[in-house]
Amino acid sequence: MTLGGTLLKLLYMLPLKWYYSKPLMHVRGGLISDVGGGSGLLARLLIEERRARDVVVIDPFLGLLKRGRGVRGVHPVAGVAEKLPLRDGSLDGVVINDALHHFSEPDRALSEAFRVLKCGFPIYIFDFDLASLPVKLLRLLERIMGFPGNFMTLDTLISKLQFTRFKRIYDERGLLGSLAVKAEKIC
Repeated sequence: MTLGGTLLKLLYMLPLKWYYSKPLMHVRGGLISDVGGGSGLLARLLIEERRARDVVVIDPFLGLLKRGRGVRGVHPVAGVAEKLPLRDGSLDGVVINDALHHFSEPDRALSEAFRVLKCGFPIYIFDFDLASLPVKLLRLLERIMGFPGNFMTLDTLISKLQFTRFKRIYDERGLLGSLAVKAEKIC
């Protein structure tokens, strides 16, 4: 495992409820998938806050997924965003929280999210805008640690979503280059 992977595992072990405040404010649905969800902390919070009935956490790191086991409504599944182990049109929502820039093929991950969503249902993306100087520095640091560092600007992300046939519902920029986007699957 890379230095970055080790640091990421340590980060996901911290109980950072404040870190998940934006997704907790926006996400709601029946069956949701938290793609790149690591230890399942966001999934547990979505269940506790009654923002979702069930959350399928998809992550390639088995050690992180083990932490999500035993929580009612949280279903850890080993997999990658670029090839989701879920049926077509099976989800009421997809959340990608601080993970899109970690995916080796973000375009393919967006296509997979489109595939597994029901028609008219949303994808929520919480990540970082490469147009921001702090994010440019973060990308450099992540690449040094062995991560893909596939950050993109908000405008690029919206273009990629539209290319994948998502309709943008809202987007916003936040502190230190953070961004939030909600789009829905058009059928």
